[in-house]
Amino acid sequence: MTRRFSDLSIQTKIGAIVLVAVVAITTLSVVSLRSLSQAARTTDKLGTATAATAHASNTDMMHDAVRADVLEALISQDKAQAVAGDLADHAKTLQSELAAVRGSGLGPSVSRAVDSVGSDVQEYLAQAKAMVAEAGADPAAARLDYPTFLTAFKKLEGSLPTVAASVQRVVDQDRAAVKNARTAATRTILVSGLLALVLLTGLGWLVARAIVRRVRHAVDALEKVAGGDLTLQLEIESRDETGRMAVALNSALGRLRGSMSS
Repeated sequence: MTRRFSDLSIQTKIGAIVLVAVVAITTLSVVSLRSLSQAARTTDKLGTATAATAHASNTDMMHDAVRADVLEALISQDKAQAVAGDLADHAKTLQSELAAVRGSGLGPSVSRAVDSVGSDVQEYLAQAKAMVAEAGADPAAARLDYPTFLTAFKKLEGSLPTVAASVQRVVDQDRAAVKNARTAATRTILVSGLLALVLLTGLGWLVARAIVRRVRHAVDALEKVAGGDLTLQLEIESRDETGRMAVALNSALGRLRGSMSS
C-alpha cells in the first residue's frame, strides 16, 4: 500500500492531501453541527422548564390572592359583588396556570404532581366562593365559617409546593443536561479537529519528506557529477516524478560514461 502510494504522481499526492482535508473539514462540520444541535434542543427544553417554573410560582400567588379576596369580603361586606368578580378571575388564573404547568410537556412526574393537587384546588375554590357569597348575605355566619375555609387553605398550602418542586427537579436536570451537552459538543469538536490536524499533518509530512529526500539525493548526485564522479547510480525508490528523474539521470550518466570510454 505504501509502495503504491509512493508511485503516485506528486500532483496526485497533493490532490489526495486536499481530498483528505475536505473530508476532514466536512466531517468536523457535521459532527459540530450535530453536537450543537443537541445542545440547542436541550437548551430549548430548559427554556420550557423555566417557563413552567413561572407558571408554578403564579399558582402560589393566586392561592394567596384567593384568600385575600375572602378576607376582603369579610371586612367589607358592601364590596361583596366586586370581590366575587376578583375571586372568579383569580380562581380562573389559578386553574389556568396549573393547566399550563401540566401541558408544558415536562414529563409524567410533573403531570402527576399537578393531578395530585386537583381535588385540593377544587375544594379550596369552592370554599372561597361560598365564603364570599355568605359574607355578602350573612357576615356573622361567614366569620363563623372562616376556620373551615382556613383548613382548606392550609391543606392546599401544604400540597401546592409539590408542583413547584417537581418542576424544579426537571429544571435542575435540564440545567445539568445543558452543561453536559455543551461540554460534550466542545470535546467532540476539539477531538475531531485534533484528529483531522494530526491526519493532515502526518500525511503532508510523509509526502513532503519523501519528495525532499529524493530531490536531495538527485542534487547530491549532480554535485558529484559536477565534481567529475560519473560512477554513481541513483536508487529508484518510486515511479513518480522524482523516480522518473532518477531514471533519467541514471540514463544520462550511463550515456556519458559510454561516451567517455569510447
